[in-house]
Amino acid sequence: MSAALRAYRQHRYSDAREVFSRLARLGDADAQYYIGRMFFLGEGVEKDLQQAVQWLLMSAEQGVPDAQYMLASCLLESGSSTTSDTEAFQWYLKAAEQEHASAAAKVAEAYSQGKGVVMQNGEAVRWYRRAAECGHAHAQHNLAALLEKGDDASRMEAVTWYQQAAERGIVESMYNLAMCYREGIGTRPDPQKSQAWLRKAADAGDETAAAHLARDGPTVH
Repeated sequence: MSAALRAYRQHRYSDAREVFSRLARLGDADAQYYIGRMFFLGEGVEKDLQQAVQWLLMSAEQGVPDAQYMLASCLLESGSSTTSDTEAFQWYLKAAEQEHASAAAKVAEAYSQGKGVVMQNGEAVRWYRRAAECGHAHAQHNLAALLEKGDDASRMEAVTWYQQAAERGIVESMYNLAMCYREGIGTRPDPQKSQAWLRKAADAGDETAAAHLARDGPTVH
């Protein structure tokens, strides 16, 4: 298995697939995941969602969280029905329950949009928080956006998560954090910090932040 993984990481997909295929047929869950992944991403083979689902399902049923996550994504790509949404949600949830941060973010997104599950903002916050605590930057931003709509304590927490997401390069968080400092949302107004984050957002390509800076002038007093 180690030789196959080394070949895979070196993009020697043909060599990797030969070993993965042999091990996958013997029931190795990790090998099944990599074969499914290769079919899903078209790595060394023509992309084939049917083959991807077949192998990812075998691995996912053995409890491999990466396979559960990718299987959910594959199901969403291969179908547009409500059934696909519901099945995908269940696999995202299984992976999320094993502390898969990206899966937790997908579970939260599903709850916030009512996609494959009944919309529940409380559950969306809970799962975004789990992903955010694992360092998932987009989850940190989305958690902050939901918390900003809440009470004073929630808005204070929102500023903390915007800060973390902004420091990880999420441009929208940079802008939102600037607005929190500008308007005193969840924190005391701080024009200097507001302008500093507007500058970071503008430098990263945010046109709205650039427009604010243009209207404010070079400094804020």
